[in-house]
Amino acid sequence: MKLLGPTLIARVIRRPGAMVQHLCADRGYAGKLAAQAQKQCQCVPHVRQSGEEIRTAQDGRRHPERRWVVERTRSGLNRFHQLPVRLEKPAESHEAPLEFASAPFLFRPRLAIQGEVPREAAAVAGCHGTCEVRNEG
Repeated sequence: MKLLGPTLIARVIRRPGAMVQHLCADRGYAGKLAAQAQKQCQCVPHVRQSGEEIRTAQDGRRHPERRWVVERTRSGLNRFHQLPVRLEKPAESHEAPLEFASAPFLFRPRLAIQGEVPREAAAVAGCHGTCEVRNEG
C-alpha cells in the first residue's frame, strides 16, 4: 500500500476537474492506508470484496469488467518462464529477455492499425487466428 498514493498522484494524463475519478481495485486495496490514499486523490473507490465476482456475473452486465493494464501486461509476461525468476546477476542479462517478451505488447496495436499481420508476428503476438494474416506468395 506504500505505492498506491504516489501512483495515484503521479498520473501522467490529468483529467478535467469536473470529472469524477473512479478507482477499481481488488480486495488487496481495502484498508485504512488505501482509503486515505483514495480520499487524498479524490477517487471514488470500487473495491471488490470476496464473493462479488459471482454476483456480478449473474446480474448480466452489459459491460464486463476489464483487467488493469499493468495486471494484464504482467500476466502476459508470465508466459516467458525466465522472467519471473531472475537468476542472472548483470542487468543486461535480464533486460534482453524482458525486451523480447515485451515485443508483442509493443507491436500488437501497431499491427492492428495497419490491418495486416505477418505470419511470424501473429505467432509471436499470440493472435491465435484473431488477426488478419496476409499470405506472401
